[in-house]
Amino acid sequence: DDKVLVRRDAQCQAFIMQSLDEKGNKYYRYQPVSNVTQKATGELDFEVSLACDPLGYLESPSFLQAVGGSTWIQKPHSAKEWLNATYQTDYPDAVVAMFTFFAWDKAHEGLAALRDPDIVVTAARGWSFRSDGEKGTDHGYPLRESAKITFFASGPRIPVGVREEPQRIVDVMPTVLKSIGWPYQEKEMDGRAVDGLYEE
Repeated sequence: DDKVLVRRDAQCQAFIMQSLDEKGNKYYRYQPVSNVTQKATGELDFEVSLACDPLGYLESPSFLQAVGGSTWIQKPHSAKEWLNATYQTDYPDAVVAMFTFFAWDKAHEGLAALRDPDIVVTAARGWSFRSDGEKGTDHGYPLRESAKITFFASGPRIPVGVREEPQRIVDVMPTVLKSIGWPYQEKEMDGRAVDGLYEE
């Protein structure tokens, strides 16, 4: 329930873990490991290793510059911190996105047998699993080319300019709702309204 395994091969793996603080805020930790095996009891054996991480963060100059070095990953960080640290890497926001995809909401326990995801396989850069002759994919994949999009907004009281800081696509809905004054429950949405996009 508390771990997602990212695997490139036997020597290049990582766990993504989520924790909650006393206020219920979510924090994520990315721990590169190798040689993960599972005992008959379900317990995991593995070796902690910084020799390789499957998302390539520890080899990414933009990541290391954003976080100040490789020791940053030894502690949990908020979703916003992970977004800011990884948005210029090959796998932007993958730590939070992958854990969110695999996390299971207890409120939907009855659907677990049908809907609980167990495994996702992605093709290496330049490869595709498609067999119909098309080049590309039908839906997003975790690489930068798919994960980075541009959001345009226009209208009264929207300041002219460009904002470079990263946001999530799930932030669009609460931003629109807030800008038109529509009431919504912030805790019931994954996204958060983007501040400063709309002049009140």
